[in-house]
Amino acid sequence: GPVPTKYNEAPVMATLVEQGKLPSVDKRVSNEPLVLVGADGVGKYGGPQLRELRTRGEVNQALTHDGLLEKAFDGSAVEPNLAKAWKVENDYKSLTFYLRDGMKWSDGAPFSTDDLRFAWDATTANREYVGSLPTHNYGGYSEDPTMDVLDANTIRINFPEPAFEFFNTATTYW
Repeated sequence: GPVPTKYNEAPVMATLVEQGKLPSVDKRVSNEPLVLVGADGVGKYGGPQLRELRTRGEVNQALTHDGLLEKAFDGSAVEPNLAKAWKVENDYKSLTFYLRDGMKWSDGAPFSTDDLRFAWDATTANREYVGSLPTHNYGGYSEDPTMDVLDANTIRINFPEPAFEFFNTATTYW
């Protein structure tokens, strides 16, 4: 949707901004914000709250963070989320993701591929943590996928075999 020219501060965050514990909302929003447009257009802050609903067994995980991609509201397609774009190469063995420029954590700290690298190393690539890769997320490959950080906004995930199923993972876990 259209990029807003003005941002509204959530009341709970406004108190933290006033106390100097958090930068103002205009300093926390990325250069390329994702603007969700509902059936009635871009929403306004406040009023009834929308709660995320998932039909698969991912509810606890899905409610705690966003993925690189997102499923369309009607489930018909994969759409950009943290990644603004992606490219499939090498017969689905290499997936390159391009993050939105200037993304930040809720406290205003920059969010970059360094954060994804940390998460990858701490979870996916950490056999003490995950044991082996879950086959429903990564296809049960004989070798582990690898992640390359190409720059502050670009990562490439490489698989030993075509990774058709990874897009389901990228909409929930990555």
